Amino acid sequence: MKHSSWTLLIAIALTLFLDYGVPSLAEPSDYTVHAGDKLKIRVNQLPELSGEFTVSSTGKIFMPSVGEILVDGLSINDVSARISDSLIAGGHSEKAETMVDLLQSLPIFVLGDVQRPGEYPFRPGLTVLRAVSLAGGHFRLSDPGLLRLERDAFTARGELAVLLKRVNYLLARRARMHAELEDQSEIVFPPELAQKASDPTIAQLLAEERSILSTNRETLRSQLDGFEKSRALYEREIQAITGQIEAGKREAESVRKEFAEINMLRQKGLSSWSRELTLERTQAQLMAAEQGLQALILRAQQNIAQLAQRTSELKSERRVKLNAELQQTRQELEENHGRIETTRKLMMEAEVTAPAMAVRRISRGQDYSFLIVRTQDGKATSLPADENTPLQPGDVIKVDRHDPTSEQLGAESMSMGSNHRKPMN
Repeated sequence: MKHSSWTLLIAIALTLFLDYGVPSLAEPSDYTVHAGDKLKIRVNQLPELSGEFTVSSTGKIFMPSVGEILVDGLSINDVSARISDSLIAGGHSEKAETMVDLLQSLPIFVLGDVQRPGEYPFRPGLTVLRAVSLAGGHFRLSDPGLLRLERDAFTARGELAVLLKRVNYLLARRARMHAELEDQSEIVFPPELAQKASDPTIAQLLAEERSILSTNRETLRSQLDGFEKSRALYEREIQAITGQIEAGKREAESVRKEFAEINMLRQKGLSSWSRELTLERTQAQLMAAEQGLQALILRAQQNIAQLAQRTSELKSERRVKLNAELQQTRQELEENHGRIETTRKLMMEAEVTAPAMAVRRISRGQDYSFLIVRTQDGKATSLPADENTPLQPGDVIKVDRHDPTSEQLGAESMSMGSNHRKPMN
């Protein structure tokens, strides 16, 4: 083995040791949040707002009843502080404390002259050289490289099929949740699904979402109808009690008149005290009965108010739940679109670009060049790099032997890849 090859293997071994044998020096609280990162957020006093959130491509997270919060470029501690400020600004408790943990950062992607091109987890302190080592080092044609490329292409095709199926499910699910939020009885599916309705798999997917919509609407309607029937019963009870009170008032007026007559007769000595005392007791009983009936009316009115509150809470809880699920679906759609684009690039790499480059470079030296494709402000930017260049989550590292023809091949790869790329939904 040549001296340069030994040097390369030693460098790879040392890099792997540093990656796996030594803990990262960066504290989680010092980590800078990027689009695609998955965060676990715990809000004291407001557990219903806690959960796992993925940072969107615009650098924001969406929290139900709070809205979008910009977190891109902030440290974990700063994200926690910003969420707490947003909660206070939104009218929540000033004592609410927020804790944020990084669950997963956007991975990196290594393409080109490496043994195992693909997706790898990001960790603080990762450099180009370490990324190459994670990908198995530089590509060596003496290994069963072409067989590996064929296997990688087969694997990528299978993964692409799974991703596309998942995207179809998420698109149908998103359309159904939009219909629920707008209280529609029919789902308006996106054109990319509606045009494939003749496909049995797609047709079954659309039918399942329609069935879910019908079931959810029927369940909600049944709950609301139950509340409405209870309210109507309380209204009729109030009417019946009101009628009893009116009858009691008429009887009380009759007793009052009789009491006045008996009182005049008693003063003339024509009536006894016993009759007057009997009428007084009757008046007291009628007043007590009216007070009891008024209490029953008040209780029925309270029950009606509670039913109205429960109806409002049921609708509100349903909308909050749907909004949270819709946001999660949007984030998962965005993640899957990114994975689809990457998988297509890997397929292109395995099926076309890498074999052609390998054949052209059999007799060439070990001089490698590196290029980082990084998304900044929503745009992909190509940055020249060396082995010591630090990486960021989501970076795509292109590894290339120095070859005058590489630019032409790279241009062909980018052109072919763009033909497969689909816009984000």
